Amino acid sequence: MWSWKCLLFWAVLVTATLCTARPSPTLPEQAQPWGAPVEVESFLVHPGDLLQLRCRLRDDVQSINWLRDGVQLAESNRTRITGEEVEVQDSVPADSGLYACVTSSPS
Repeated sequence: MWSWKCLLFWAVLVTATLCTARPSPTLPEQAQPWGAPVEVESFLVHPGDLLQLRCRLRDDVQSINWLRDGVQLAESNRTRITGEEVEVQDSVPADSGLYACVTSSPS
């Protein structure tokens, strides 16, 4: 059985002049039953800059999954996922969204 230990949210809003990150005002309904600790951070990134997001781990974890707007984040030619970190190169408005790091540990 999976035990959710950490759930981090980031919202990244990219505009024509600035890329900003804002936390979601509320947790998604699916996250509330777990009662997982949530740490929220804001980011400011200019278009074309590198966006780096890091999952702050509290304990040993079995797996780390990254989501954007509730959908599994996939690697691409601009997006690199290395466990607890996500890097988005050359940020653009299409990179806007709510980013979440979801971890699980052995039960």
